[in-house]
Amino acid sequence: MSRENILAEVHTLYESGFYRVLDFRCKCDDCSRSKPEYSESFVISFVRSGNFYYDVFKNSFDAHTGRIIISKPYFERVIQHTEAPPDKCTLFEFTKEFYHQLAENYRLSHGWFFGNPDVHAMLVKTSPEAELLHAAFVEKIFANQLTRLLADELVIDLVETVMKSLSPFSEEKISNQLKKNHLKTIESAKEFFTHHSLLTTHHRADSQSNHQHRQPAIREDQRLQGGCESNLRRSATKSRPDQCESDL
Repeated sequence: MSRENILAEVHTLYESGFYRVLDFRCKCDDCSRSKPEYSESFVISFVRSGNFYYDVFKNSFDAHTGRIIISKPYFERVIQHTEAPPDKCTLFEFTKEFYHQLAENYRLSHGWFFGNPDVHAMLVKTSPEAELLHAAFVEKIFANQLTRLLADELVIDLVETVMKSLSPFSEEKISNQLKKNHLKTIESAKEFFTHHSLLTTHHRADSQSNHQHRQPAIREDQRLQGGCESNLRRSATKSRPDQCESDL
């Protein structure tokens, strides 16, 4: 997602053969409206904090924590910030090849989205399953426990989970008063649980450093190996033919 005309920090958290994960942190000091932006990637954006309007074609999506933006490639959009603190998002950008396979797989059930040139993007409510997968991915990165196989499996699961939430009906907007009073509380709670989870993960890793857990690792690897059977997983492995081999 191109955001060159907005002051921001963008860091690559992870990169694979068919996607990359970016940490986007807006650094704008005042409310502003961006120039038209253009992206050649299919992007799933998790809004972690902040509040902004994602204007695309005839829609203006009210984006904040608890929302996911699903944007198709080759369309323009404009970002309009509110008086809330600058936004932070996790962006999952996918290759053209993966996007075409995704569109083909969901051609019948989601033809209204992938087959309609007037639908450029959608805003959906973050489901508990998607929230968990996103948190697990970020946790594994910062705990230095993310293998290629596990990363790709988590991302594929996340894509399939988000697709289940995709609906032609717009999400109900929450009032400005509710956003003002409660969004920051929700963001702080999420940050607390994420921080606590990371501390727990590090503590668990330290306590187990002197023990071998071969069987759980083998079972996990076998479970992930089986995940390469779906169409999306077969599409993903085309860009990394050795991916179904253990890299643990």
